[in-house]
Amino acid sequence: MSDRDSQSQNRAQQGINLNDQSTLNTEQVVNNLGPQQHQTHTGSGDNVGGDKYEFRMYPEAPAVERGDPNNLGEFRRLLPKFVGRGEGFGKLDQIVGTADVVAVMAAVAGMGGLGKTELVWQWADRQWKDDKFPGGVCWVDCAAGEPGSRIIQFCQTVFDAEIPETLTAVAERVQFCWRNWQNWQAGAVLLVLDDVARDRFREEIRPILPPTDSVRVVMTTRDHGWSGNIQTVPLDELSPTESRTLLAKYVGEARLAAEPEAVQGVLDWMGGLPLGIELAGRFLQEDEFLPVADYLAELQQERFAHESIEESSPEMRYPDGIWEAILVSWRKLGAEERLLAMRLGIYGPAPIPLTEDQEKEWRKGLKRLVNLSLVKRSQQFMVSLHPLARQFVREQLDRSSKREELRRLVATALVIKGKELPIISTVQQAATFSPWVSHLQTATESLLDVVGKEEVMEPCDALARFYYGQGLYENALWWSQQAVTAARQYLGRIHPKTASTLSNLGEVYQARGDNSAAEPVLEEALEIARQSLPSNEPDLAIVLNNLAKLYERQEKYAAAESLFQEALVIDRESLPPNHPDLAVHLNNLANLHRSQGKYTAAEPLFQEVLEIAHESLPPNHPNLATYLNNLAVLYRLQGNYAAAEPLFQQAVEIDRVSLPPEHPLLGRDLNNFALLYAAQKDYHAAEPLFQQAITIFWNALGKDHPYTQKCLQYIIDFYSEALSSGFPDTQLRQHSLSKTILKKLETRIYS
Repeated sequence: MSDRDSQSQNRAQQGINLNDQSTLNTEQVVNNLGPQQHQTHTGSGDNVGGDKYEFRMYPEAPAVERGDPNNLGEFRRLLPKFVGRGEGFGKLDQIVGTADVVAVMAAVAGMGGLGKTELVWQWADRQWKDDKFPGGVCWVDCAAGEPGSRIIQFCQTVFDAEIPETLTAVAERVQFCWRNWQNWQAGAVLLVLDDVARDRFREEIRPILPPTDSVRVVMTTRDHGWSGNIQTVPLDELSPTESRTLLAKYVGEARLAAEPEAVQGVLDWMGGLPLGIELAGRFLQEDEFLPVADYLAELQQERFAHESIEESSPEMRYPDGIWEAILVSWRKLGAEERLLAMRLGIYGPAPIPLTEDQEKEWRKGLKRLVNLSLVKRSQQFMVSLHPLARQFVREQLDRSSKREELRRLVATALVIKGKELPIISTVQQAATFSPWVSHLQTATESLLDVVGKEEVMEPCDALARFYYGQGLYENALWWSQQAVTAARQYLGRIHPKTASTLSNLGEVYQARGDNSAAEPVLEEALEIARQSLPSNEPDLAIVLNNLAKLYERQEKYAAAESLFQEALVIDRESLPPNHPDLAVHLNNLANLHRSQGKYTAAEPLFQEVLEIAHESLPPNHPNLATYLNNLAVLYRLQGNYAAAEPLFQQAVEIDRVSLPPEHPLLGRDLNNFALLYAAQKDYHAAEPLFQQAITIFWNALGKDHPYTQKCLQYIIDFYSEALSSGFPDTQLRQHSLSKTILKKLETRIYS
């Protein structure tokens, strides 16, 4: 007698076990009724979800000896290339090996082509070889239909089972097999139900589930959301490393190494889907002269129509290609659920953020899409589509009469989201906004034709603001240029928003230190703004301010002051007294006065700026740090070091909290703080600040940027004075730019 048989007999002898929670073991019922009694029993024999059904008790079959009772060989692929899935193996081992219920239902769930069948086949084969199921392994292909008849056929073929003719219903005949299995072959039994559809489970599967604890049941399914005693093993895409390993099994590592970018493109296109990677690998294997780059180009052009993924090969035992694999799930969706899937497919390839309202409105549809593995919940308020599922629903969108309506809905949502981002954003704001970047890029590529004409530049402009706020000026430049192009194309040259996009572009040029490129752009912006805007319009003040800042940098002080004053007149007439834009323009005029040495004129303006900022901005806003820094610089120039120091400290503290660690604005404030300590001969305090500042400028802006060169000059002046006074060069020689700094110091000494 096996250990499992002994345990079953012991439990029968002990009577009621409190740990069983009063669940009746149907195998005990069979034994107690006796061999010749015909009884009807109603119970939860399947132990799945608690639903009851009726089955009858029939005589036991005579014991016979047979050979190996497993049919896994019928479902073996001819050329299996199994990769990864160690976690899935471990989960199956844990569930099937430790659960003590009537029938263990471990459902391996996921979209078509993820390798659910292959995972379970490999696991079952290993279990059989390790003698974990000496009673037999019965594999049932549920997609082929009539799963009960296939269990009966297995018993008749393997055990020469003779089933009483009085049993006419399939479910009764299957239950006869389960009750007599141990007489035919003793030991634990594994039943694998491959490709089970949840909507057909109650009708087709539940009546044929084994009522005995000697049988363990494992299913594969596309569906999620199983309940009761069914424990799910979700199967995700292969990791990048596993994907590459699987492809290499077909085409060889040398071929992959020869075209790394194209190979990565193919793997990205397949999105870790084993079926897709295998189809691609087989296709490339058959044509050794086809460059991977050419294959990728064909895929991107032909998509699901490409011959490599349109059909599976016979030895793969998967009946269809990727299109059909996804189509099986698609056909289960209702009309509204399909519209939601197509709407999500319009977004970019990244995870899609959802608002709370969308979560509530789309709850039922999202649940269905997730259960069918077409959509995956990445995290709260975030869903994603597999790359191939996204391509599939986009092709469905192209055939839909709702195409333009859905595109317009998505475009409008993206425009609204883009407007929420300020010009200078904190790291927290940027992190909140960053999930939308991919989708705004998609809007600029394919949705501008359905964006409202007056807002056509908004997606590009939002991306420019995002990158500008992070100090990524090269990225900001490209998107600013795209915004200008869109405005000119859709709105014409003489339009307020064309002026606005040109003004923003001029700001980016200035941030890059390219004043010569900024000047004609800003002057054109002002010309257009004066023609298209009322004389007291706040947007005109912004354009005036941006050009004035450029003139200040060019030391055209009279021209700059005239524009600053005009902007302030507009602001004071059209804006509330504590408006953030008023603070910006007052700050810039104060900077102009300070640049000219007009300290008494600058100080009250800086103080007014801080009053407005404290009222209108969050306590950790980057603009507040700028205003604190500017007043501190004024105090330093006046020799009022005691007043300057706490302002510099506050500015740097805000920068470190609100900006990325290598943002140029942080570099600016660190440099100015260092100058304060250098002026007081406090070399130990100044040195680390200078070193941090030059590192930021060098990495973020490049060695040739005016700000980098200016900071470098300050550092040379600092070390020239500090080292000559006996200050040690220990920290200098450990700095990443020590060679550059020391070389310039030597040049100064010997020049």
